[in-house]
Amino acid sequence: MGNIKKYQADGKEVGTIELADDILNTPYHPFLIKNLLTAYLAGQRQGTHKTKGRSEVAGSTRKLYKQKGTGNARAGSIRSPLRRHGGTLFGPVPRDYDKKVNKKERKLALKSALAQLVREDKIAVVSDFSLSTHKTKDYAKALSAWNARSFLLVHDDPDENCIRVIVKPLLNEKLNQLRVESNKVIFKVHPDANKFEIKSAVQKFFAVKVLDVNTINVKGKPKRRGIYVGKTADWKKAVVTLEKDSKIEYFEGV
Repeated sequence: MGNIKKYQADGKEVGTIELADDILNTPYHPFLIKNLLTAYLAGQRQGTHKTKGRSEVAGSTRKLYKQKGTGNARAGSIRSPLRRHGGTLFGPVPRDYDKKVNKKERKLALKSALAQLVREDKIAVVSDFSLSTHKTKDYAKALSAWNARSFLLVHDDPDENCIRVIVKPLLNEKLNQLRVESNKVIFKVHPDANKFEIKSAVQKFFAVKVLDVNTINVKGKPKRRGIYVGKTADWKKAVVTLEKDSKIEYFEGV
């Protein structure tokens, strides 16, 4: 078992916390960490870049002038990429930049990074980090006790994440029938929320006991506005199964 130093909010050391050997003994895998970081950064890209080709730009399709006898080069369309205001050759089009990282690789990369931070003494546990106000001045004063140039603060309290995870409850006649028959409720959730976060948020926010959570990725529907054709945004919904005696008051009044 390895130990991590435990501190108070003012930077005073108060003890240690044991770390499991399967994490502490994990060797450093820079290639896996690099792949995970690359996949994360790629997933942040919207991929909405777009240029118009010769078939999309405005302009007539008539031939500019006759094929022979003018002394000019042959020209068929004013929308040619060779001409001003013509289409773009091989320009960017909307695409998805997501990269797949296997679950085992993701877990191993995280364990490897944590083990390396422990070996370099760059990770610590704070027993109680709370502020009486939301002012930046008070926050900066509390952090000044650590004398660190930069750091990442990870909080284990899910309260502040409940609103981020749960977007809104979904309710209609069909879903209400599902609630009555199976005690299942449906929520629209954040696209990046996982089942563990959804379960914790529902239990914390509504004070109920959750048995199971299933998530469904819903594709956006085609939508036309004038001459422009697109689609609504993709979204995620969660089917939450509650214990037999657990009820959410919001759904009960329907």
